Amino acid sequence: MKKGKNFLIKTKKEVVIIGGGKALVDNKLLITESINSKSIIIDRIEYYHHPNGGGLVAETAKVSKTAYIGTNARISGDAIIKNHASIIDNATVSDNAVVRNYAKIRDNAKIKDNAEVSGHAEVSGHAVVCDNACVGKKAVVLGRSVINGTTKLLKNTTTFGSLKSKKITYKKGKKKRKSFKDIIKEAIDIKNKR
Repeated sequence: MKKGKNFLIKTKKEVVIIGGGKALVDNKLLITESINSKSIIIDRIEYYHHPNGGGLVAETAKVSKTAYIGTNARISGDAIIKNHASIIDNATVSDNAVVRNYAKIRDNAKIKDNAEVSGHAEVSGHAVVCDNACVGKKAVVLGRSVINGTTKLLKNTTTFGSLKSKKITYKKGKKKRKSFKDIIKEAIDIKNKR
């Protein structure tokens, strides 16, 4: 039931209407009506509808006017969408992720953390690109793929599975592995000492 610029929300929890369209449920912001008819607040973050597509963009995100953000798509955090990138369907881009050029993110795909998608790359299905992963050129990520770590997926690559790059680090106090050549030299030295 709507009255003026406030929502009336029926719930078992205590609801307080605080004016300006904000609704609080047990002191946690749950939902709001548009404060200025162009924005809404979700979990204390103001979102506006992108002029090209109407999707939700957080006030903290940077989205180019030439990018397309579909009606059900959401851009949050400090995400950056540049050039003619398209975020459609229920796709989300969050945190410090960057999507640029002519990249397409669609279906229920998620781009998050410090990941980057660029070129003519496409990420779709329930795929996730996260951590410091990079998907570019004409790469395609499909299905329930997870591209993470510092993985770089470029050129005409297509993946249906998960890829993670692992960085090999040595703990303090442990010696680095010896090369085969060094092992042979040590064996010869030991033999000569006998």
